[in-house]
Amino acid sequence: MAKTLTAYQAHVKDELLAGHTMKQAAASWHPGVRKSRRARVVTAIAAIPTRRAAARTTGGNKHMAKKKKGGHHSGGFNTSKMFKFLRIGALAAPAAVRALGPGTPQQKFTLAICDYTGFDMSNGTFHAEYLKRGWLPYIATAALTYGIPKLLQLIRRF
Repeated sequence: MAKTLTAYQAHVKDELLAGHTMKQAAASWHPGVRKSRRARVVTAIAAIPTRRAAARTTGGNKHMAKKKKGGHHSGGFNTSKMFKFLRIGALAAPAAVRALGPGTPQQKFTLAICDYTGFDMSNGTFHAEYLKRGWLPYIATAALTYGIPKLLQLIRRF
């Protein structure tokens, strides 16, 4: 027993045979509106040779060109992603400086922890300058990367 197609599947099949894309076929679906079966078959059969002939003579096809996927404007760069990577880099920079500096691995790790917490584990004291050294690059970068777009937004309004 052959499986029967739903009305939507038959519509899509007819549209594809007529040379339309799947997106066009889906957009042209109007439930409740019926075409006669004869009109669909005649349209589909008549459209096939013309589509092939048009592709041969013009060198192209009748499908719409794909749009570029990107941000707000094509050809530009995405500043929000760039700002995100700047913030991540500023957060990791103090640890990277400590990792590349002199000392044993344990000393490097201890100093990196000191930079982010402000707590010196070797003598058990808190130092605000350690905390400042660890977090100031990130705070400054975050203020700039969030502040510059807001400032430009205010300037554009006036």
